[in-house]
Order: sequence, then C-alpha cells, then structure tokens
Amino acid sequence: MAHRVIEIPFGSTILEDNPVVEVVRKPGEMVNLIVKYDSCYSGEGNRMGELTFVKVFQYRWTYGEIDYDDFESDPSDYAFGLIEITDSRHIADILAKTEKQRAKDSGLVLYMKLYNVRHFRLGFDEYGYFDILAADVCVREIENPIQPDALQ
Repeated sequence: MAHRVIEIPFGSTILEDNPVVEVVRKPGEMVNLIVKYDSCYSGEGNRMGELTFVKVFQYRWTYGEIDYDDFESDPSDYAFGLIEITDSRHIADILAKTEKQRAKDSGLVLYMKLYNVRHFRLGFDEYGYFDILAADVCVREIENPIQPDALQ
C-alpha cells in the first residue's frame, strides 16, 4: 500500500508506550478521536503532542505483538509516528460492500464520499497501533498537564 508520512510534534512516538486516548462527541456532531503522547523522546518533558482525528468513521487499536490484518499489508506501512495510507484497501472494501448491500445513495457511502474519508495509521512502541478512518487530522504541540518534576 502506498502511504505518506505526516509530520508530528517531536518527529516520533518511539519511546511512548502509554498514550492518552479520548473519544469525544458533542451533541449533534460526529465523533473525534484525540491522542496525546509524551515528548520524552525530544527531551521536552513539559510538552506533548496532540493528534485530533476529526469526523471519525471508524477506529481500531491493535496490540503491537499481534500481527493480523484484514488485508495483506506492506511492512513499510508502519511507523513510530503517523502515516496516511493513500490507497487504502480498507476504505475501498467498505465502499464496495456497502454499495453492493444497499442503494448507492446510502448514508454510509454518501458520508465517506462527502467527507473524503482518509485512512490514518498511528504507531507506538510497546503499545500497538491505531487504524483510523476520518475526514482529517489536526496536529499540534501542547503543554503537558503533568510536569515531570511532579512525578519524582
């Protein structure tokens, strides 16, 4: 599968094994998935990376030691960071199955086409990875609410 790397704060998630994950939905809106990770890799313990996946259609987490997938995948389609799988067979399969089972104007197909749903993969060391189908991702650096000195 083809993919592109999306730059994230501190360039990597390699030493993060315990990201904070929130699923947020306000009334009348679609689900957002927020993932925060520590920046200890960069030596900036008071800063964190925050990735907000907007208008999430589907997400799943897979433990890093388990290697299963609905589709054959290229080993390069994984990183300790964020990639977008640009020719996602997962999205193509969902669209094909849905169009076959329902009318082509079904809500699911319209939603996925309207929001140009994209396939993101976010990997963490000793934790696993997320596959997220969403309209977009917002990437930013934030203040760490738990300062490293407070943990000592």
